[in-house]
Amino acid sequence: MTKSIDADRLRNLVHHIEAQEAEIRAALQGRRDLYVSAKAQGFDPKIIKALIRERKQDQGELDLFNDATALYRKALVQ
Repeated sequence: MTKSIDADRLRNLVHHIEAQEAEIRAALQGRRDLYVSAKAQGFDPKIIKALIRERKQDQGELDLFNDATALYRKALVQ
């Protein structure tokens, strides 16, 4: 027995997914352009990315990470 599908619904879903993928590509290109602009203005994109990652973290997790990082740095200097 062959299962039938709603072709219009399928086409609609595929169209929406393709449109969303195009929006994502455009957003990613926009983000790349922002990093290029930041670099042209004298900012280090790697540092900006690190700051953005930090801002996304929970403050408690960030504090633990910073404390552990400081401890490791201190141990390496000794």
